[in-house]
Amino acid sequence: MISENLKATIEEKLRNYYLPFAKVFGVSFGFLVIVTVLTSEDRNIVRGVIAWISAVFCLTVFVGGIYHFWDDVLRSK
Repeated sequence: MISENLKATIEEKLRNYYLPFAKVFGVSFGFLVIVTVLTSEDRNIVRGVIAWISAVFCLTVFVGGIYHFWDDVLRSK
């Protein structure tokens, strides 16, 4: 359990938990735009790699956010 003096404020939660998710989403969207410009042979390989990397990053940040929400809000009661 996180002690009272170590609990995150709303601004810290936004900066530490949700902003990385938004950055990963933005980078993934940028990669998607780049993939549409590539030729069809390279497109499938690059699209698969980018989809895998994006999924791992998004899932990691999402699960981290769920864990911190559970630890800060639900477990403290």
